[in-house]
Amino acid sequence: LAGGGLLSACVSYSPAPLDASTILLQKQSAEIDPTAVRNELARLAPAVDWDGHRLDSLTLLAAALTTSAEIAQARAAVVTAQADARVARKTQGPTLTLTSEYAFNASETSPWLFGFATDFTVDTGVRRSARIEIAELNARIALFDYMDTVWSVRQRIRRALSQRLLAQQEIVVASELVKMRQQQLLAMEHRLAAGAASHVELQRVRADIAADQRSLSDAEARAVAALSQLAAAIGVSRNALDVPAFDWPEINTPVRLPDPLPAACLDQALLARPDIARASAAYDQAEAELHSAIATQYPSLHTGTGYAWERGLKKLPFSLAMSLPPLDLNHAAIDAAEARRGEIGRRLEATVFMASS
Repeated sequence: LAGGGLLSACVSYSPAPLDASTILLQKQSAEIDPTAVRNELARLAPAVDWDGHRLDSLTLLAAALTTSAEIAQARAAVVTAQADARVARKTQGPTLTLTSEYAFNASETSPWLFGFATDFTVDTGVRRSARIEIAELNARIALFDYMDTVWSVRQRIRRALSQRLLAQQEIVVASELVKMRQQQLLAMEHRLAAGAASHVELQRVRADIAADQRSLSDAEARAVAALSQLAAAIGVSRNALDVPAFDWPEINTPVRLPDPLPAACLDQALLARPDIARASAAYDQAEAELHSAIATQYPSLHTGTGYAWERGLKKLPFSLAMSLPPLDLNHAAIDAAEARRGEIGRRLEATVFMASS
């Protein structure tokens, strides 16, 4: 009955195949979902009332949180690490051994022996705490990676959006300038026909028109490239951004800090960076791994009980066993853990130095 109950609680396998061509088609047809964007805006900035049409840096970030494959991958890594942390808290199940024996020419009434025995690992102490700490730190590192990914996508969105809007302003200015140059060329041709100007002056005006047309073409190319970069950052097709209008009223009036920030605020902002927090968590993880390697040089305990029916006799055996450490008392693993801790310590120092420079 116990075995049947355990089997009924087991999870069945459900295949979930992925096809690269299908993923590519989905990416090429991906669009912004207004309902999903509103839900994200309600979570990020409840006071913002979005009309569903104009897109600014905040609404584009909300869209990226729902459609970006890069952010989705980082979020899935957090879920996986958190699941691994929950698994680390679970104790390993016991080992069940079934025994049977037949004795030839037995003097007892029955020549048969039947029984079973269990083996439980004593999962306490430093090994368990270090295993849990390593898994929890891995979940924290995954969360810092997710934060860093979202920040990176946000920066790419703002950069592409600013380049798109500035390029559009350049297109307007360059188009007006080309029209003025064409009028200037027409007037210069009339002056040349009237004998009031030379061919050198006419060629100079034509060269100015060619330069302005190149500037217009360059601005149009930058606008198209910025739109492609913006679509790639959000995770939608470029055609999905052709219709919406972009909005950034403060682009021509950037906000300036009134005074230099206090050193304490700068230090707190520096220590709150995801890359520094990730490096700090990685060093704590290396510390826990070294602690676990040192604990492995001592034997681990196993206990168990069972039942035996031996030719008419009923027995209840108890056992206490030890798993011995490696022959070198785990010194090689300890040396490797110490070397890794030193390496990650140097990495933390380098990360802090590079961020503060």
